[in-house]
Amino acid sequence: MNRLLTALQYSKRVKNRKERLLPSFIIIGATRAGTTSLYEYLGNHPNILQPIVKETAFFNHIYHINPNWYRTFFPTVSEQEETKKQRNKEFIITSEATPSYLIDPRVPKRISKMLPNVKLIVLLRNPIERALSHYHHNVLTGIENLSFEQAITKETERITKSFDKLKNKKFIINDNSINYFFRVMTFKTENYFKFSYLQSGRYYEHLKNWMMIFPKKQLLIIKSEDFFDSPKNIFKEVQEFLNLPNFDLVNYWRAWEIKYPPIDNKLRKSLSEYFQEHNSKLYKFLNTDFNWK
Repeated sequence: MNRLLTALQYSKRVKNRKERLLPSFIIIGATRAGTTSLYEYLGNHPNILQPIVKETAFFNHIYHINPNWYRTFFPTVSEQEETKKQRNKEFIITSEATPSYLIDPRVPKRISKMLPNVKLIVLLRNPIERALSHYHHNVLTGIENLSFEQAITKETERITKSFDKLKNKKFIINDNSINYFFRVMTFKTENYFKFSYLQSGRYYEHLKNWMMIFPKKQLLIIKSEDFFDSPKNIFKEVQEFLNLPNFDLVNYWRAWEIKYPPIDNKLRKSLSEYFQEHNSKLYKFLNTDFNWK
């Protein structure tokens, strides 16, 4: 029922899609790295008017080369003008946050084609903790029924066919509300995104795809642990990157935080060894040592 209501809502928004804004910045990942917290902090900024959903998933799940599809998620120009008056602000921008964009190699070119000057924000969390948080989130939401060790053992088997399917997926240009309604109703998250516990933490591979397309000045890369430990300072850094007036929140809460038991030392050592080379490549690529253990 929720999907039907969403589809109906979006299909109605198609009617005035050409009057809608496009985002000035996108939080592209990583999954379970603090993206929701940052998105919600920014949603409280008086110069930002957020889309109707946090994760549009447009560029990997419902991509269409006609940008008018994408606009259905965002405020109209008239809403922008009204908000400027209400808040007494010179400008109002909008954004989105889809963490699965980071690991999808198709997305950088797609975004660049539509939004060549967009600013991109990436949060990178210790890949071991990111994988564990991802796994426990899946358990809580009923997506995962294997143990963590079973899940990472079967990961390659689970995601390989799904990834091949993504690479070969074709899209039909059809700019009408019926087509969009159908896309929302048949939306299905691929296994590549659901079960990529280890793959998602191979950050060097993913960031390389993005930095081949976008100049470094358009990306802000944040260590999640710094964000968790000092959200106020990182929030200020993000605002500076986005050329926003400084705005301080009363409370810096942690969204969707999941508490989970520690894994045994043997498994952690194994995961540390697995990610060692990937982390070393990342540190060299960014000229920054995140010191993940």
